[in-house]
Amino acid sequence: MDKNRQMAWRGIASMLILLAWVAFIILFALWWAPTFSLFQNIVILIGSLVAAGVVVGILWMAYGMRYGFEP
Repeated sequence: MDKNRQMAWRGIASMLILLAWVAFIILFALWWAPTFSLFQNIVILIGSLVAAGVVVGILWMAYGMRYGFEP
């Protein structure tokens, strides 16, 4: 695969991960959040954001390690 195709699928995957995270937060807020305390809801929000960020970071880290800084 060339550089642009690899960058394109990573961009699409990043958008899908963001969309999945937003969908999770909305579904969580509607169905499961009332049974937890405020502190537990905040922990779940932050934990899910960190998990999504780690997945996106791994995607882009692999790209950066392969191509790096090209002047």
